[in-house]
Amino acid sequence: MTTLYLFCPDGLSPTGGGLAASGSGTVVSMHSSFPFDDNMLGGGADSDTIPDNGWGVQINNEGTSGLVFAGYAVCGSATTVDQEYVVVTPARTTTERTDEGVRIIARPG
Repeated sequence: MTTLYLFCPDGLSPTGGGLAASGSGTVVSMHSSFPFDDNMLGGGADSDTIPDNGWGVQINNEGTSGLVFAGYAVCGSATTVDQEYVVVTPARTTTERTDEGVRIIARPG
């Protein structure tokens, strides 16, 4: 399983998200899609556990071929109601291997 965490820009909170995947001969399933708090990743900067820092997705590739996938987070202001939003385009990523699989942490530039 691979987990991708997409952080919202400062001052914005996640309102949704998801992923797109493609590959040849792959057997792919999305395991989960969820908001997260940076404290879930360890060393979080905020003092709460409210899942308000970004959007996470988990994907399984049970096939034998490679897989290309992209996650996205839709972030907005929690203090205003309008139709404006921002889709996160990560500029910095880090990758870690864990017992559960691979974690990719993406932050805006």
